[in-house]
Amino acid sequence: MSAPEPVPELDLDLVVAEIMVEAQRRRDSGEIPESLERELDAEFAKHAPPGVAGEDMAVLLDRAERASYVDVDVPTSSRLPVVGGVKKVLRKLMAWYMRYVAQQVTAVSGTLTQAVRLVDGRVRRLEDGTTGAGPLRAELDRTPPASLEPSAVDAVVDALTGVEGRVLVATCGRAELVRTLRAEGVAAYGVEPRRALLAEALRQGLDVRPDDPLDHLAALPERSLAGVVLADVVEWLPPAALVRLVHDAARALVPGGRLLVLSATPEAWARHRSPVQTDLAPGRPWHADTWLEVLGHRGFSDVQAEPHGAEAPLVRLDGDDAVAKAVNANADALAPLLGDRAAYLVRARRAG
Repeated sequence: MSAPEPVPELDLDLVVAEIMVEAQRRRDSGEIPESLERELDAEFAKHAPPGVAGEDMAVLLDRAERASYVDVDVPTSSRLPVVGGVKKVLRKLMAWYMRYVAQQVTAVSGTLTQAVRLVDGRVRRLEDGTTGAGPLRAELDRTPPASLEPSAVDAVVDALTGVEGRVLVATCGRAELVRTLRAEGVAAYGVEPRRALLAEALRQGLDVRPDDPLDHLAALPERSLAGVVLADVVEWLPPAALVRLVHDAARALVPGGRLLVLSATPEAWARHRSPVQTDLAPGRPWHADTWLEVLGHRGFSDVQAEPHGAEAPLVRLDGDDAVAKAVNANADALAPLLGDRAAYLVRARRAG
């Protein structure tokens, strides 16, 4: 009798990514109306345990408020008459004590719930005054990132060739850079919060994880990485988050480990995105000089920046006529604003 064939291991990340791809397809086609999603979310929040309410603070506070009341009238019913009678006697004997304790616990719980509700209101007002807050920004985050230019990929591969140890790519998008680095012998893996982008990479067996880059770097052990590549994520984060990202990257890198930052210039970033995206973005790309200054103060050495990408599309005319002089003068005035290149790569090493 032949042995049964082994059951293939189920990749839950792949399953979830494929479900999200299909859900997004149906959402875009109109098969899943927004009203139905809202109704399902409301029903789930109503019947799900408190721990799975997610980040919906209003739902959590409502449940905490309902749970803050301690009911001392315990049930006394029982299938055995004698036991039911004993329960009633015990409830009467302990009622004065239980009510005394319950009043204090209920008062403390109610006060804490109201305090958290006040804090939640203040945080909401703070978020409302911060660019990027709100569900519309989350919708824009579903937009897939643009593919890296070949010059940027070549520069990253050149900088990481010969590196021994694991290299993190955050965020990895559809994992094109992870795939290229693996082909060159670099032990690269990627993190990407948009699960739907990872379906194809997971099918190919690449090491990609549906995780937030800030949370992932903060959770890594010290000196556990040989390299970190920051791409796509640095163009959207606010300054405080970028500083924390640099700090966590420095902590996770071994001495001599390499940090690479791929970013569009602020001018090119604003030119190639819609006004809605630029207005709602929580942050803006830094200039290369800012990265050099921050990394120099955060334990990195050999910090340097190099431009890459397409040149700024400025046109100059030949000749000495009035039209040529006017066009060339305008081009010279715009050149400092547009920059010579659309993007740059920052290289740095973790100092010992």
